[in-house]
Amino acid sequence: MSSEQQLSRQAVPAYPVSPDSAVHAVEQFRTVGGVHLRGVVTPELAKRVTTRARDGFVSGRFAAQPYEASSRTGFSAPGTELVRGELVTLRETYDYHPLAPVFVPELHLLHDELTRLVGEVIGWIDRTAEGNRGKKLAELRQGQNVLRVAHQLESCAPDRVSFRDHYDFGLFTAFLGGADGLEGNLSGQWVKIDLAPGDVFVGAGTVLTKFFPRLRPFHHRVVGGETGRLSAFLFFDPHEDEALPGGGTFGEFLAGKMEAVRVAD
Repeated sequence: MSSEQQLSRQAVPAYPVSPDSAVHAVEQFRTVGGVHLRGVVTPELAKRVTTRARDGFVSGRFAAQPYEASSRTGFSAPGTELVRGELVTLRETYDYHPLAPVFVPELHLLHDELTRLVGEVIGWIDRTAEGNRGKKLAELRQGQNVLRVAHQLESCAPDRVSFRDHYDFGLFTAFLGGADGLEGNLSGQWVKIDLAPGDVFVGAGTVLTKFFPRLRPFHHRVVGGETGRLSAFLFFDPHEDEALPGGGTFGEFLAGKMEAVRVAD
């Protein structure tokens, strides 16, 4: 294995959601680019989300609701997440937020819970992190935070990358535990993010570093995975018209980033 492929045995610590975790969490944002929160979603809700998502994909109910760019919700068929120069294991996705045309109770509850958890993390960073170049994060207008569920359609060997390494472009991505394979890059070594059902990992997106340059975005990938692997994660973004430190809006920033990585139509 090359150094880029090596998997470190160093563990990423997990913390409860409490004021005492703030300093530790901010330190994790400086190193691995996110914080592992332990047991913050009830196992019952996590199980209900998995059951509903699997049924939605297998039955075709999600596929009957094609993705709509105007609402940022709906089903995306396999192959639509390809980026230039790389291939990924085929998967299908369904994007949801509370203003979606179709109400899905389990996804609605998870969306609200993950949004609340990110709000807790925002409070920790605003109070504890140094070097803010703009507004407090809690003062930013929120965008349409989207919950995505993904369904893997082909198996991948445990030592092979099934979704290429990348950074997300928003403020945060909150990953629900229970799906194996998430890894983060820590000082050039890949570290397994071992999330039990009910755990959540809140990773920083690249736009967070415009506000807090001393924090780092979460460089991550997915390794392995059996056919049928289900994952759920929330993209937490500022409003597209929110001004960013250094100039421009979040909408302009995101459009530029997406143009740079997406395969041309």
